[in-house]
Amino acid sequence: MRELGIFDERHIFLGTNFSVESGYQVGNLIAEKYEETGVIPEAFLVASDPLAVGVLQAFNEHQIQVPDQTAIISINDIDVAKYVSPPLTTYHLNVHVLGQTAVEALSDTVNAPEQAKRTILLSSKIVYRKSFPEPVSTTSR
Repeated sequence: MRELGIFDERHIFLGTNFSVESGYQVGNLIAEKYEETGVIPEAFLVASDPLAVGVLQAFNEHQIQVPDQTAIISINDIDVAKYVSPPLTTYHLNVHVLGQTAVEALSDTVNAPEQAKRTILLSSKIVYRKSFPEPVSTTSR
């Protein structure tokens, strides 16, 4: 975001943990902040699906319409993400591979601490649902 010149620290909201309740509290803070101005960011990237469920509930209570007024993308693709209203667009992570990679990294750190630093990239797939609709392709065939 900094590289693109769109980072604004005023739009960063931190919860106390990754729970629905924490997301709900953050969602209320966001709603109250933007109710004063009547302007809300175009979209939010929420760090986990449980947090996003809480944010979405707070937005619903404040009559902030997702995706009409703002959009939400979250991370994890837990089962409940497809059943909230609107269903959450989310990044699907293969938790089995994530856990296996974490265990391997921990083992490497214990066995060779001097070589422990590394960058690990794991693939993910965005699952488009109604909280952030899939972009319409502008390329012609």
